[in-house]
Amino acid sequence: MNIRNFLPGLIVAFAALFSGCDEAVVKEETKGPIALIFNLYPDSVYRYSIKNNITLRQEIEKEKSISINQNMTLTNAYRVISVKPESKTVSVTYERITMSSGNQLFSLDYDSENDNGTDPMYEDLRNLIDKNFRMVISSSGEVLASESVRKARTDGHSTYHFDDSSIRKVMLHVLQVYPTREVSEGDIWERNYATSVGFANVRVRNKYQLVSVKNGIAHIELQGRVSSNNAEQTQNSDVHLNGLQSGEMDIEIKSGLVLNGKISQQLEGHMNITGQRTPVDIESDIYILGMVVNNRLQ
Repeated sequence: MNIRNFLPGLIVAFAALFSGCDEAVVKEETKGPIALIFNLYPDSVYRYSIKNNITLRQEIEKEKSISINQNMTLTNAYRVISVKPESKTVSVTYERITMSSGNQLFSLDYDSENDNGTDPMYEDLRNLIDKNFRMVISSSGEVLASESVRKARTDGHSTYHFDDSSIRKVMLHVLQVYPTREVSEGDIWERNYATSVGFANVRVRNKYQLVSVKNGIAHIELQGRVSSNNAEQTQNSDVHLNGLQSGEMDIEIKSGLVLNGKISQQLEGHMNITGQRTPVDIESDIYILGMVVNNRLQ
């Protein structure tokens, strides 16, 4: 046999073989419905970083406004400590918090990694770092039970506690994403939850769609409405906001880990925090990054 004639034929045969295998894998992964659930593995550790960049434009006088930029990054470790058929208990640890806020006249910045511990303004945030709490989370991402991180402090006369509930609402963007049934490509499901946009508490009504499934990753897109109606505000502030949000996420099917995502929000309304009601509009971008720190099943 002439080896010069044999080798090209062999290469073509192998190419056809591997091409056929790839096609089979793709067909297998996209065939039929999938169960997209919160399924982080027992005794494993995951990390979520959620970054929220907000631009708020506030009208202080007719034809005169100011812009305020608020940015926050929240990094938490999730460790699955117990598993039941329909829920998991997760220990959540605050690993890092960064915050910045400012306009044309001033700016405030905080990063727990560079904190020297001297500024009393950030004492409540400082007391969260390396603290943990437990959440019981259903397979559909509902928080069935949750502890508060409460750090006792004494001001000389009485003891009080800091409640971190407003910060942890940001986590719901990576929990309230799962359908309550199996879904196929093109299917749409709806989730409603309460969260915050900067200083304002809001309620979100999202519609998610499974766009594609490839290599064990589900790509979903979302469209939603955001409103402060029926959302209790802190310190009796008067905030009325309405708007839309849209985005996309990639979710690992086996574990339910949100690998990455982006959500954009556009809101408008008015607020009264200082005693004067003023029109505002808000643009917000939320970036999500999830990763495995230690997977005991690997």
